[in-house]
Amino acid sequence: MDKTTLRISEDIIKQLKHIAIDENKTLTQIIQEALNEYLNRKRSKDID
Repeated sequence: MDKTTLRISEDIIKQLKHIAIDENKTLTQIIQEALNEYLNRKRSKDID
């Protein structure tokens, strides 16, 4: 796994941290899941 620096607004990070706590996951897991969902949607559109 690579390590990357992202610039994300403080408001979005706060929201993601709350979700992570609620789901008993790490912030990294939440961001990875969100990115995977995004990529899956993009792939689905490309197939259609």
